[in-house]
Formats: sequence, structure tokens, C-alpha cells
Amino acid sequence: MNFAYSDEERAIETVMDRVFQDLNGVSLSRQAYAGHPPERQAMHDATRVLADQGLLGAFIEEGQGGSGLGLLDVVLVAARAGARLLPLPLPGMLGILWAVGRFGTPEVRARWLPGMADGSQLAVLADAALLDPATVTREGPDWRVSVENLWVPHPAAADLVVIPAVAPDGPALVLLEREELELDPVEVWDLAEPAGRLTLDGHALGSDRLVMLGAQGHGDLLSLCRILAAADLYGVMEETLARTVSYLKTRRQFGGPIGRFQALKHRAATDHIGIVNAELALRFAALAFVEDHPARSFYAALCKAHASEHAITVTEDGVHLHGGMGFTWDADLHLFLKRAWRVGAIGGTAGRCRREMADFAFARDGTVKLSSLQLLS
Repeated sequence: MNFAYSDEERAIETVMDRVFQDLNGVSLSRQAYAGHPPERQAMHDATRVLADQGLLGAFIEEGQGGSGLGLLDVVLVAARAGARLLPLPLPGMLGILWAVGRFGTPEVRARWLPGMADGSQLAVLADAALLDPATVTREGPDWRVSVENLWVPHPAAADLVVIPAVAPDGPALVLLEREELELDPVEVWDLAEPAGRLTLDGHALGSDRLVMLGAQGHGDLLSLCRILAAADLYGVMEETLARTVSYLKTRRQFGGPIGRFQALKHRAATDHIGIVNAELALRFAALAFVEDHPARSFYAALCKAHASEHAITVTEDGVHLHGGMGFTWDADLHLFLKRAWRVGAIGGTAGRCRREMADFAFARDGTVKLSSLQLLS
């Protein structure tokens, strides 16, 4: 595996970083905390910007209007989205496009992919952890879906709500238009991402609303969402540490910059080591996914577990290393901390990811199923 980033990948990263800066996610997040969440039009404008840059068509074949970007490009872009606090649920959005493009019937792809790829339809993935699926049953020629208290992000801006489900033939996705759903408002602790709860009891849907994933497809979708969430968290960590180091260099106390104190330097250095490790795990997981490595789910869980845990450490350290200022609304550190908490739950917590890794590598009696060499081969 080649871990080096190409010049083209770096160029894409630079361009998208400028795009995300122009979208001004920090300002939009602050407005949300002031009681003015981004309006529907602002969210759709941001979605169309991503479509114009080819990001939403990354996993769609070029013959179907895709951009030709791959996961290795998208991971770099997702990291910059985290660093700039992009107010869109990007891991779920891209996961939906990948799944519909890969597993959807020609009828489903023709109906839903064009609108999602060109940004005219904002699709959100309900229950981004993919752990509490709905139930789909067959009733004559139609299907019916039932679910209780399903978490739906950005209910006011969404055009399409995609629900993970279990159908008679296995895991699936259900595509529902927002206007046909009633969502109960809920209180959230990260106001940058409002949410609602969805309950359905035998809601009727046609076959063009169902994407059959199968067990392997569901596992790959979960792995993809974990990789993209880990990339977002990597960007959050990188930006937080950059801001913290800049503050340590400029804040003066006792006759010099506070960054000269060993306790502060050691904390920042430890955070940097964790960020480097997170980047390596992320890159390896993305490469394993692209190459259909038999242990790709293991590496996706590994990179997500590390990113989820270390993002909390880095953002909490950022708040503390900013001193009394770090706890105030004058600093943006709390925005990054809350994003780390929220994105850290996408695809399951660090604990859940590690339990899955253990299940992958060990049998129930504790014997080793796969050695480290087998995982790497």
C-alpha cells in the first residue's frame, strides 16, 4: 500500500478547504447557538456548492454523472470539512450516495441519484450509527416500514430521509421524502446539528423506495461511514491543535510566552502524536476499503475507535490549554469539542468498535481467529 498523498489529492484538499472557509461553518455554528440555526435555503446552498465541486458525485460512476473522485480524495476533503465545521452531515450524505449507486436497482438509481448528486435534494441518514434499524415487511405488492424514536438530523432542511432497515431478505435502506413524515422535535446538546425523532407504524412504500444491501453491503456502508466520520474527527483534531499551538506561542505570562512551560509543551506534543496515529489509521482503513481487503471492516473500526477517543482528548486539551479564555463564548473551542462528541458517535462509539474488532479477531473461547500477520496480508 502506498501511503503517500499525490499532488492531485493535495490540490483537491486545498481547493475544498477554501470552499469550506467560504461557507463559514464557524459563523453558522455560532448563529445556531445564539438561537438562529441555518435556514433551509442556506443548507441547500451549501449542498449545491458541494455538488458543483464534484464531492456529492464522488462515488457515482462518471457515466451516471459522477465526478470520478475516489475515497482517498474524499477522506482528505472530509477532514477539511471537520476542520471548518461544515454544517452538513457529510458522512451520512456520502454513505447514502455510495449505497444507492452500488446497490440500488436501475429504477431506484434513476429516480434518486440525479437529485442527490446535483444538490437539489438534501438526503440525510437517520440513525447515523446504523445500529437501530427499522423493520420492513411485505404486504402484497407493497412494503411497510415500522420504526420507533429514530434520530433524524437536520429535519427542517432535509428533502430525503434515508432509514436503515431490516427487510425479509436482509439489511436495506428505506428512502422517504421529508414532506410525508412527521417528526417530533428533540433537544440536542450540539445545536449546530438540530434533530427530530421519527416514529412509523406500517408506513406504506413502493419498491422504488427500497435499496437491498445484504449483509456485506450493510457492513461496507457502516465501514464507509466510520471512515468518513474518522476523517471529520481528524480535521477537528488538526484544527484544534493548530489553534492551541498558536495561542501558546502568543499568550504571554510571567515575562514570556506560556508555550515555554514544559507541562503545556508535553500536553501539546502528546496530542500531536495521537493525531499522527489517527491519520495513519485513517489512511490505512481507506486504502483497505478501496482494495476490498478482507479485514476492511476491522480497520474501519480501528480508525474510528482511535479518532473518537483522541478527538475528545485533543479538544478537551484545547479548551484547558487556552486557560480561562477557553471556557468562554469568545473562543471557538467548545464548538470543536461538541462536534467531536457528536461525530464520535457516528457508526458506533469507540467501545463498540473495539468490541467488533475483538469479535473479528478472536473466537468466543478466546482463541485467535486471525493473527496480526493475517490481518496485514
